[in-house]
Amino acid sequence: MGAASESAFLQERVARFGLWIGAISLAGLVVRMAAHIALGNAFSSFLSLAWGAHLAACVFVLSLHLALRGAPRPRPVVEWLEVGGLWGAALCYQVVGLYLIPEARADYTVLLAMNVMFVGRAAFVPSSPRRTAWVTACIGAPMVALSYASLALRGPDPYTPPEAQWTRTLNASIWWIFITLLCVVITRTIYGLRAQVKEARRLGQYQLEALLAAGGMGEIYRARHALLRRPTAVKLIRPDQVGERTVARFEREAKRTAALTHPNTVTVYDYGRTDDGVFYYAMELLDGADLQTVIDETGPMPAGRACRILAQVAGALDEAHREGLIHRDIKPGNVILVERGGEADVAKVVDFGLVKAIDEQDLTVTEQDKIVGTPLYVSPEAVAAPETLDGRADLYALGALGYFLLTGKPPFGGKSAIEVYTKHLEDSPTPPSEHAAEPFDPALDRLLLACLAKDPDDRPQTAREVEVRLADLLERLPAWDAHDAARWWSEHGPRLRARRDAQQRSAPGSLTLAPHAPS
Repeated sequence: MGAASESAFLQERVARFGLWIGAISLAGLVVRMAAHIALGNAFSSFLSLAWGAHLAACVFVLSLHLALRGAPRPRPVVEWLEVGGLWGAALCYQVVGLYLIPEARADYTVLLAMNVMFVGRAAFVPSSPRRTAWVTACIGAPMVALSYASLALRGPDPYTPPEAQWTRTLNASIWWIFITLLCVVITRTIYGLRAQVKEARRLGQYQLEALLAAGGMGEIYRARHALLRRPTAVKLIRPDQVGERTVARFEREAKRTAALTHPNTVTVYDYGRTDDGVFYYAMELLDGADLQTVIDETGPMPAGRACRILAQVAGALDEAHREGLIHRDIKPGNVILVERGGEADVAKVVDFGLVKAIDEQDLTVTEQDKIVGTPLYVSPEAVAAPETLDGRADLYALGALGYFLLTGKPPFGGKSAIEVYTKHLEDSPTPPSEHAAEPFDPALDRLLLACLAKDPDDRPQTAREVEVRLADLLERLPAWDAHDAARWWSEHGPRLRARRDAQQRSAPGSLTLAPHAPS
């Protein structure tokens, strides 16, 4: 966990500590008031300083929650706010003890309240044993001394002989030393466990920080390189979940995709195996939204924006095809829009988990006889003859992706995968212009329908050809420039981030919005 993450975690825990201890203190105040009324005391007695001090102690602790629940604050600020809140609450408890009746044993009552507060801090707040000892001793010890010194202000205690006063003071001091040691032990135990978990979550040079997604193929974690401090996504593929043959395929494909350098392809930084055989690869962490989410949340795109995104995807596919790789699963969920170099709407093609080498002949590893890809975007030949796939299958999916961006729906739908596969094989798609919200250049209709041709020979033959034709269309279509993209993200970005955060809290395995990594 990086310094920023550690500081954020500390802030969150201090805020939670303030909320819970404040709630307990407030509950104690309510119980005291109820008992006070039940004993027949007048309401006017609540105006005394003791009641005000108890309420002030609640406010001091709850203020930690209010001050730290919002925007991130520097670590020193969090630490000093914590100390200030504890000092204020402890001082208020001394005032409460000063005004308690002798029968209430003010010294032990205050000592108990402070014990709850400091033991709660040791359990809630991440801290080193040294800091815990310093906070507990430096705040608690003077307060305990003040509690017993206050006896002199109240006069003789009828329940304690004068010769026993020093004995009580000594006992309280020993008791507070014990509490300080207990807090240190609690902190040391929790601190040590966190250190062990942190070490266990280290994968080579990568420190795993948070689970982003999980599924049948493994897990994806947000991670950070130990030396470069670069945010990274790490995918783990476990042999006991998917089998050694699948792991072998992922390992081979990681080697191939790591060589891709196109700016619109997700960057693979590293790959390897752990000592217990888990295969992993580390890749670029993308903070943005996938096209499925963008369309679901905001509807179909203007033609100019769609063409600009499609041209970027075509460029990424062109490099992959020239390197002898087919993606085989181009779909809205596998194209992420991010900001790079201050420019919004940069498309990143992710999830080369189904990528296939064009010249691959090892059927025991690739299992070429299986239909691969997503039914809504799969090419006819992937259904009828998956062993014949080449780069033109990706161009079919690219045409289906463009259709979706312009209309908000794929070219073919159905109640089952079989029905959708049949339509891919037999039906002709309706021109996307007939479903689009705004009219656009007929040449875009022709290009997308050409990509969706049943026969691969009737499609554009290379991704480069598609990219060139899209570039030509961009000269004629209404412009979608960097200012338009920035304005769009300013308007819709908060909603997309709220959806991402909700998904992360509810079901990590269902993430469709970045911080994103191939799934």
